[in-house]
This record gives sequence, structure tokens and C-alpha cells, in this order.
Amino acid sequence: MQKNNPDQALKLLQQHLKSNPRHAEGFFQAGNLLRDLDRWPEALNAFHTACQLEPNKAEYQVGRGIILNQMQMPLEAINAFNIAYTLKKDPGILYNRSLALLLAGRYLEAWPGYEYRYLAPGKNKVIYDWYPAEKRWQGQPFPGQTLVVFNEQGLGDDLQFCRYLPYLKALGEKVILITQKPLMPLLSRLYGVDQVFEFCKATHEKLQACDWFIPLMSLPYLFNTTLDSIPNQIPYLTVPPSYREKWQALLAPQIKNQAVKKIGLVYTSSNDSLFNHARTCPLQLWQPLFSLSGIQWFSLQKGTGTSPAQPLATDGAPMIDLTAHIEDFGDTAALLEQLDLLISIDTSVPHLAGALGKPVWLLTPYIAQWRWLQYRSDSPWYPSFRLFRQPAPNAWEPVLAQVKQALSIPQNSVRSSVHPPLCLPQTIV
Repeated sequence: MQKNNPDQALKLLQQHLKSNPRHAEGFFQAGNLLRDLDRWPEALNAFHTACQLEPNKAEYQVGRGIILNQMQMPLEAINAFNIAYTLKKDPGILYNRSLALLLAGRYLEAWPGYEYRYLAPGKNKVIYDWYPAEKRWQGQPFPGQTLVVFNEQGLGDDLQFCRYLPYLKALGEKVILITQKPLMPLLSRLYGVDQVFEFCKATHEKLQACDWFIPLMSLPYLFNTTLDSIPNQIPYLTVPPSYREKWQALLAPQIKNQAVKKIGLVYTSSNDSLFNHARTCPLQLWQPLFSLSGIQWFSLQKGTGTSPAQPLATDGAPMIDLTAHIEDFGDTAALLEQLDLLISIDTSVPHLAGALGKPVWLLTPYIAQWRWLQYRSDSPWYPSFRLFRQPAPNAWEPVLAQVKQALSIPQNSVRSSVHPPLCLPQTIV
């Protein structure tokens, strides 16, 4: 299969299928190529044909389930994964099913399968192997002992799920957090955390003698988290005083009129995720919003990668860009603290703003992450969020039109608890 040229590979495969219309594996591979090309309805049809031709092939049902979940049909996806698991007792199928269950808000059913996430493509299984299985914490009290909670995914995940750490402290003597370097100044102030170390192999080797270990993303499972029991005592992160003083001094010369709305902007993700293209709202589409009066725009857009980088070009947008002064997430938090609102695509910065209790208008792609659920314009994880959802893949214009309309109402609307109407996705058929 020509992975570097999926269009050509698909063309050749389709020619083959015209002569071999009962080749189930061919339809399955066509489904994978079509999914990679974002041609979802065609991908679903291909997977469906493969399943019809060979109904006892678990892999074909998994492919169908994955595309159904991408198309925001988690209940149908769950059914496909259930069929697959009856055919093949593969824990990776349980992981895929857990993503559909999470998207559907069925958390208690989802968490056990989510524990198999280390099997997912692209996951660094070595991280989980660094710790002996007999030392994996199971949720029990640990008086007089030390529990190490270690990072396993992205910056946003650390910011979202570090909210559980104060609850761990109530169960034992000492809690150590291993996280990524840009987060250390901020998370070291988190209540219930005794020490913070940088995520690296040397740290893991140094802490091998500790009593218990647990990956951060397993905490919702161990705490039996439901939609109604999410720890959402906001804020759970605070700005270090030295950072606050730095950013008050930086912003003072920039703010000429205290009456204007000070709005931060992030328009693209700064990681190398497979879905990064779906989480980019091109800056030129924002021009109608920049024309609104009474708003002072501030860029929070950094370069690519997880470490600080040079600011990205603003293409002439009327934004104040002080991101060259951002060295870590303590700086980002201090800048957010000075603003009235953050408008952002789905990346780590809105997680930080939500943890600080700042108002956030989050623009989600059609393939939204499970944590944002379906149809809702609010979030049980962050009470200060308003969600603006794409009605169809790559459809940013209607999202920004809704944001512009929301910005046009009186200034106190920025802090209003009123949410936009539920956004039902466009049916992709």
C-alpha cells in the first residue's frame, strides 16, 4: 500500500475492487485510506461492505466503529465494538469502545476500557513499563507511604486531570507529581502535591524506590468519576506571585483604555497531533471579529512543539503579541489572569484558563475530543467554558459568525453564564 500517496493507493485499490467486488480485505483497506483522506461517508460504506462480506472479522468491525465514532455516532460505534469483542477478546477493542462511551458521557462504563490506552497506536508503552506492576496503586489509603503520579499524555491532559491530586493527599503521606517541564512552576503550587519532578527517564529511575505509582489519566477511573462527580472546584490552579508582578508590568503600557474587553486568542494547536489540522482555525477567517470595536486582542499563540518557541506571525492582525516573554505555563497563567476572556481552539491554553476559573470560549472541531461530549455548549469539567462547535468538518465560518454575534452584545456578556444554543452536528451521509 502506498502510504506516502494515499490518493494513488486508493485509485489502484478501487480499480482492483471493480474486478474483485467480494474482496473484503480490499474494502477494509479502502476504508482506512478514505478515513485518512477525511472522506468519512465513503469510508463508512467501505467498512460496512467489508463487514457484510466477512461478518466474523473483528478488525473490520473495529474499523467501522472508529469511523462511526469520528462521525459523532458513538452509540453505533459502541455496537460495532461490542460485535468485534465477541469475535476477538482483544483489550485494544475495549480501549476503542471506551472512547465512544466517554463521548456518549457513559463514564463508569468507559473507564475500565480506557485503562488499555497504552495499546493505542502512537502511545509510548515504555512509560508504563518503567514501573513494576506490583507497585501500581489501586485506590487504597497509603498512610506513611509515597505515591508517584506520572504524566503520560499532553500538557492539556496534565492541566485537566491534576485536579484529582488534592484528593490523593487525603489518603496518604506524600504525593509526588512527574510532569512536563513547562508546567512545573505552576503545578508545584497545587494543593496536595509535595514534590514535582520533570518527566524524563532519569526521574523515573530516581523514584523507583517509592511505594506506589499511578498514571495521571487513571485517576478518574479509580475515583469512579461520573458526569455528576467530576471534581470541579474552580480555581484549582493559581498564579505564582512573581509571575503576576512580571505580567502586570508588561501589560500596563499596553492597556490604554480599561473599558475595552481584553481578549486572548489561540487559533491553532502547537503540537504534532494527527488531528492538528482539524484544530486550526486560519487567522484570516478572524478578520470580521477584529473589526469589532471595544476589544483589545492579545495573542497567546506560540510556535510548534511542547517547549517555548518563537511567536507565530499574526499576519497583520491587530493583536498585542507579548508571547516572546512566555517561558513556561506560569507566564501563560499570569497573562490569562489579566484578560477578560480567552477565545481558543482545543489546545492546552484553554485547559489552563479553565483551571484558573477564567471565562473561555472554546471552538471545537467536528471531531471533538471525548471530554467535550456531544451537543453541549457547556462543560462539566470547566464551569467557565462556553463551547462553539463546528456543525460539519472544517466549517469554521459558521462558528466564527456565532462568536462574532456573541461578542456584539454588551460587555458584561463576557462573564455571563448564558450559553449559545445546543449545536446539533450536520449529518454526514
